[in-house]
Amino acid sequence: WRYEKAMKEIIKEHEGRVVKTIGDAIMGDFNSAVNAVKAALEIQNLLKKEDIKIRIGIHLGDVIHKGGDIFGDGVNIASRIESICEPGHILISEDVYNQVKGKIRAGFENLGNRPLKNIESPPRVYKLK
Repeated sequence: WRYEKAMKEIIKEHEGRVVKTIGDAIMGDFNSAVNAVKAALEIQNLLKKEDIKIRIGIHLGDVIHKGGDIFGDGVNIASRIESICEPGHILISEDVYNQVKGKIRAGFENLGNRPLKNIESPPRVYKLK
């Protein structure tokens, strides 16, 4: 995939770690919600120039690190948020929103609580503008 290397570099530049690639998807892990959102915005801006539209979902939660991979509700919720995202957009959970509001230059649209497959309590989701 032509932009995989560039996306991985953006993740690393924002103090993230590339956990793995799954087909044409990349899973990143960040210690900072702000850095995760900044990386996502930079990736979308890079790809927008080439008219490539990807979906990005971000959630803040506990994960289990095992064998170079990550597991847990935090990963599952991020994945489910990505699955309801429209191509070319970034969706974040309310937990992420609470960490990044006022700290990054972006607008936010409150999409309300969204039911997610196999997630008992639907999280409030925001779309970055």
